[in-house]
Amino acid sequence: MSKIEKREQRFLDLLRNYRRMDISQAAQYLHISETTARRMASKLEEAKKVVRTHEGVQLSEQYSSEYSYKSRELRNYEEKAAIANYCASLIQPGDRIFCDSGTTIHRFVLSIVQRIQNENLQDVVVLSNSLANFDPIANFCKVILLGGEIRLSRMDVCGSITEDTIRKFHITKAFVGGDAVHSRMGVMTTDERTAWINKIVLSDAEQTYILADSSKFEKTSFISYADQNNITEIVTDWNLPKNIELLFTQMGYRIRVLNKPEFQEA
Repeated sequence: MSKIEKREQRFLDLLRNYRRMDISQAAQYLHISETTARRMASKLEEAKKVVRTHEGVQLSEQYSSEYSYKSRELRNYEEKAAIANYCASLIQPGDRIFCDSGTTIHRFVLSIVQRIQNENLQDVVVLSNSLANFDPIANFCKVILLGGEIRLSRMDVCGSITEDTIRKFHITKAFVGGDAVHSRMGVMTTDERTAWINKIVLSDAEQTYILADSSKFEKTSFISYADQNNITEIVTDWNLPKNIELLFTQMGYRIRVLNKPEFQEA
């Protein structure tokens, strides 16, 4: 990455944190002249990454949504890759699987592609409400993208159309994520529409897996959609404290804690 590109990325990072900046603020933070800052803002506006207003500069709505998803995707990358690779190893020929829209699930979809390529895994159908998931796998197996209202911030679709469509299918294995996994409240997410879709899926699927890195445990979010009664297994990483693993086991959850040397990214 060149010096100019690094400066532009730093500017975008600042806008992500501060929402809006004027040219003089940008120049001060980046240690450049206001003329250079204006030129940089104009270039980024042409690329549709920022918009200029009479009050200053802010991220464009589209880029802000994409940036939010990508920043989440990079968190705990090694752990998510291990979880994804293990879960991909569970797929069998003839499986009809559901994948939701989280960043760990996206990495899981990439792991399925690797299995299909390396092992000639056949006759797998993927159903998903994720806008990020269908593109990497559609060339390798049958993919059914569920319709509905588009949410760019989560890179998914939701709503009554999505719910009605998912009810038409029988799923052998469901793989879903969560924003929080709490021993008493269960698996939780930030909005009720995501929760309702996952509830429908988990009530129908033969086997259900929650993919959650250890940072999600014993935290709460807005609404619960699953507990020990409708989860086959929670798959997590080696950073989960032993006392938390024991607590969930005592509550009736089946937890798969991966070892770090095992299931590393290929």
